[in-house]
Amino acid sequence: MEEKKCMLIVSVYYNREDQVDESISSVTSQLNSDDLLLLVDDGSTDSTYEKLKVFECSNVKVIKYENQGFTKSVKTAIDTFPSTYIAIHGAGDVSFPDRFEKQRQVLENNPKTGLVGTWYEDYDVTTNKSVIRKKKLAKNIQLGMIDYNPFGHSTVMFKREFYTQAGGYNPFFVFAQDRDLWCRMSRYCDFYMIEEVLVRRYQFILNSVSGDYKKALRQRYFSDFAVFLHENGLVDQKIEEMALQYRSSFALKKDLFKRSVTAVAQEKSEVLNYYRKHVLTGNGYVFFPFYLGYFLFPKIIMKFMKFMKFMKFMK
Repeated sequence: MEEKKCMLIVSVYYNREDQVDESISSVTSQLNSDDLLLLVDDGSTDSTYEKLKVFECSNVKVIKYENQGFTKSVKTAIDTFPSTYIAIHGAGDVSFPDRFEKQRQVLENNPKTGLVGTWYEDYDVTTNKSVIRKKKLAKNIQLGMIDYNPFGHSTVMFKREFYTQAGGYNPFFVFAQDRDLWCRMSRYCDFYMIEEVLVRRYQFILNSVSGDYKKALRQRYFSDFAVFLHENGLVDQKIEEMALQYRSSFALKKDLFKRSVTAVAQEKSEVLNYYRKHVLTGNGYVFFPFYLGYFLFPKIIMKFMKFMKFMKFMK
């Protein structure tokens, strides 16, 4: 496959046999002759691989790896198949019509722009409700990446030249690999946001990060560590050595505290207790009164949390 402003779209699957047909069809309907859709099965134990193989054709390739996790799988795929542009399509997600062409046009018309994302819809499979995510980019994207990640990972397309310049995906980041990469790419190129909903992400699917509070905790720690490296200019240092210097930020503790509060409102005490021990370290002890109150008066605190949730709904 020669490199002539062609596009590689990568989608990595693991045990998502029920999320194949709609998701992949939403991509194949948008492919040009110079595009390649690479469907990676990361060692699934169900029928995901067989369902992916149904879509194989001249510009849709299906490969199977032994289970190695998303980061290593996507990195290997990108390194193996050359292209000018690289797009990520989340397993089970839906890319709306013209998503890829609109992103391609942004990158072609803006030489200094290396990464483009879109607004997106988060669809909660447990409640059948959707939330539209209309993220804005900071004027200074390097500083902006410290505050939050504006891109849904499955909404992005980027130029290989800047991806390579930044060092590509780092296998160390088994979670938050996108935030780490965007932090590093922000040093080399501009970012762009298409202010149009072009992707639907399915949330709280079994075994997903959104559906597993323990995975969500690991994701938050990796994201916090990526910001630590970026903020302190340590992106070129040895990760293992920097991990020894890392101390979780107050922003992380605040985020986990909010998750604890949500867990109380949802009557999920096991989630509350799981996050609590990670919050109450160092300066996180400012949140101790809440946990003490819940321990002493659980019913009162729970009723109060439900009331606050109701008041928020009524606004």
